[in-house]
Amino acid sequence: MASRTAWLKRGLAAAGLLALASGPLEAATFSPERGLNLDLWDTWPNEAEWSRDGVLLPYPEWRRRLDAEDLAFLKNVGFDFLRMPVDPIPFLSPKTDHLRERLLTSVLEGVRTINAAGLKAIVDLHPIRVVPTGLQG
Repeated sequence: MASRTAWLKRGLAAAGLLALASGPLEAATFSPERGLNLDLWDTWPNEAEWSRDGVLLPYPEWRRRLDAEDLAFLKNVGFDFLRMPVDPIPFLSPKTDHLRERLLTSVLEGVRTINAAGLKAIVDLHPIRVVPTGLQG
């Protein structure tokens, strides 16, 4: 049970860091009407490979296949928001110590790309069932 508690605390800490890094907090008035979910993972790379460049970045993985033109198309056909699931587990893995800042920057770039297309972004911290090696009990 202690390992689950530690994992939860670290997950909440990562969520808090993501929220704080997004900039000043402002009251938002947003009524989502028509949106889509973006991919969480297609490849689900093994944690042993996470430290290698190109395995996790750009992060989240949908950024490898969708560009500004694709997002503008979604806006033009009537969508107003995209739900962007972000797996917080790579932020907690010892394999990604050297990548954490780049992972966070990549998530923020994803939100900015969505916003630049005229869409709102809902960031959903959505862990997959893989628990990093250093957090297993």
